[in-house]
Amino acid sequence: MEEERRPHRRGLQTALRVALGVAGVGGIVLLVRRSGAEHLWATLAAAAPWLPVVVALEAGRMACDALALRAGHPELGRRVPLGALARGHLVGAALGAVLPAGRVVNEAMKGRAMAPYVGGAAATAAVAGNQAWMLVAGGLWSLPGAVAALVLTGPGLLSLALAVHAVGACLLGAGMRAASGSRRVGGWVGRRIRRLGDAAQRFGGIAREAPILSARPIAAFCAGRALQAVELGVLLLAVGVPVVGAWQALLGQGILIVAAAVGLFVPGQLGAQEGAFSFWAPDLGADAAMALAVPLLARAAQIFWVAVGAAVAVISPLPRGGGGGGVETEVEVEA
Repeated sequence: MEEERRPHRRGLQTALRVALGVAGVGGIVLLVRRSGAEHLWATLAAAAPWLPVVVALEAGRMACDALALRAGHPELGRRVPLGALARGHLVGAALGAVLPAGRVVNEAMKGRAMAPYVGGAAATAAVAGNQAWMLVAGGLWSLPGAVAALVLTGPGLLSLALAVHAVGACLLGAGMRAASGSRRVGGWVGRRIRRLGDAAQRFGGIAREAPILSARPIAAFCAGRALQAVELGVLLLAVGVPVVGAWQALLGQGILIVAAAVGLFVPGQLGAQEGAFSFWAPDLGADAAMALAVPLLARAAQIFWVAVGAAVAVISPLPRGGGGGGVETEVEVEA
C-alpha cells in the first residue's frame, strides 16, 4: 500500500515545488517592474565589475564549509582526499542552488564523496554531524545580525526573527548531535530496521567520537559566514549604497538568513531573497533598485559556481552507494 502511495506523493511534491518556483519567478518579475527595469539594469551594469571579487569571496565561503567536514572528524577527514571532498562540495553546491533545502543536499553530496574512503555509515555520521554544527554556527551568527537590526532599525520584526532563529538553530543543532550519538536512538533504529542494525551502531559510534558542540567545525562555518558578510558588504558598496559599514553588511546577512528560513522549500529560494531585500531596502540605506540588485548579483556569482559544479559532475561523477559501510549516503529531500 505504501509503495502505491509513494509515486503519488512524489508527484504532488514535484508539482508543489514547480508551483513555488513559478511563484518565485513571478515575484521577481513584479519586483523588477516596481523598482524600474531601466534603473535596475543601470545599477547592475555599474556593479558588474565587482563580480569577480564576489565570486572569489564565495569560493572562500564554500571552502570553509567543505573544510568543516574534515575538522569535525579529523581521523576520517585524513582518509578522504581534498580533491574528492572538493568535488562533492561543488556538485552539492550546484544541486543545492536549484533544489529545496539546498544545504541538506550539499551535505549529502559531500557524504557520497566520502563514502568510498570511509564507508557509508561513517560518511553519513560525518555529514549528519556537519549539518548539526552548521545549524549551531548559523544560530550564533544570527546574533550579530540581530544586534545590527537593533542598531539600524530598532526593535522590530527583523531583530525578533533573528533572535528566534539564533535560539532555535542552536537548540536544533545541539539536539541533532545528541540524538545521533544516542545509544538508545541507535538501538531503536536497529530494532525496527533490522538490515540497518550494524550500520546504526557504526553510525552512533562515529557520532560519539566528536563532542556535541565541536569548536573546530563550528569555527569553520563561522569563518564562512564572516566571508559571506564581507561579500554582502561588497555588494552593497557595488550597487551604490552611500554608506556601507560593518552594521550594514551584518544587517544584509541577517536579511539573507531570514529569507533562507522563509524560502526553505522554494527551489533556489527564488523570490524569497529578492523580496526580503526589497522589503528592508530603506533600512539598508538603499533604493528599490539597489536592494533588488544585491541578491541578483549574488545569484550571478552563484550561477558561476553552479556551472563549475555541473561541469565537475559531468567530467567526474560522484560514486553511487554507501561505499561498503552499510548505509546509503544518497539523500532524497522530502520537502
